[in-house]
Amino acid sequence: MAGLLILDARPDADPDALAETRARDERDWIADMAESLERVYGIDLGLDRAGMAAAEPGTLRRRLAERAGTLGALSAGEVASVEARFAVLRQATLTHVAEPCDGVLDCPIVQFRAEEAIEGQQTAPADLGEDWGWQRRSRQPVVVQRVHGDHHSMLREPHVQALAAALCPYLDQPVGG
Repeated sequence: MAGLLILDARPDADPDALAETRARDERDWIADMAESLERVYGIDLGLDRAGMAAAEPGTLRRRLAERAGTLGALSAGEVASVEARFAVLRQATLTHVAEPCDGVLDCPIVQFRAEEAIEGQQTAPADLGEDWGWQRRSRQPVVVQRVHGDHHSMLREPHVQALAAALCPYLDQPVGG
């Protein structure tokens, strides 16, 4: 397939959400990281936002990654990378410049949308439609395929196998091959 495959993303940045995200302090980011790890790995890290308010961010990140490792959610090698990944994500968000894009593609778009919403996170406005506004970016039809899981868990077991199977016809490759 010569086209664009989208994994649970909108075509445009929401300026209000971006401003709100930028206003958050590092402890809020760390709390979000903890909640994300809990959702993805099905664990309870035993950390709460109120208890995190007094600790230094570096200490919180290490404590969070170590606790995830102790619970068996992350290997020893992954513990350190968790800190780095979230630091990169935060920096990317803080420095992101949303540029308007009026271009229109002349290719098919397939959007793989997670079936489940993440509690407390904003979803795309209803007025954007099922395709979240991707149709206005292509002269060809946009196909929306729902996949199991939420934005994070769709990329992990047990949902990732179903996502791979859904992607496969568009990649012209057999599953596992």
